[in-house]
Amino acid sequence: MTLRSALRSSVFFVVVVVALLLVGCTSSTSSGVSADSTAAATATTVSETSPPDPAAPVDVEKMKGTRSVAQKIEDASTETQVKQALVRTSSLRVFPFRPTVIKGHLVLRGDVNTPDQYRMAERIAGRVEGVTAVTNRLTMGGRPVTEARLNADDESSAQENAAVYHTVRQGDTLWDIARKYRASVEQIRNLNDFRSSNLRPGQRIRVR
Repeated sequence: MTLRSALRSSVFFVVVVVALLLVGCTSSTSSGVSADSTAAATATTVSETSPPDPAAPVDVEKMKGTRSVAQKIEDASTETQVKQALVRTSSLRVFPFRPTVIKGHLVLRGDVNTPDQYRMAERIAGRVEGVTAVTNRLTMGGRPVTEARLNADDESSAQENAAVYHTVRQGDTLWDIARKYRASVEQIRNLNDFRSSNLRPGQRIRVR
């Protein structure tokens, strides 16, 4: 092999090595960008589906400092009416609601136990005279509320509240049946519209 041929072979080898290195770097960079983009997209999705912070101020609340004394008195009066409406509802009166009204816009805060109470409070507060809009910032069991959580708790409540029946056997009494199903005699009476405690074998009664 001549010197010229050897040099050509060496140059060709170097060019091939450099080309392979460049391809490898480009692939790594693309993978890094792709991974970063995926991570960013994931972060955005998590952020968008996160429940709102119940304590975070709503845009309308930023107007509070611009309200005149007369307007603040009017807002406070509406807040009092909202509290009174909620207290008049027996299933809601035990909860410490904190309504804020600004220019007819109600921001409702507090904590309830069930989806029904969450929706009922919003519905009742929204009917109060002077309330034109409602932003519901209630928590449920101390946790922020999302639509997914409401639906999940609705399904759970439906399963718990499904009707349960018992077929009366010889010797059964209302007290025995109530104890078996962890109910009360009065509850069973009301569910079946009983006027007496007399039962017949084979009778099907609702216990829950």
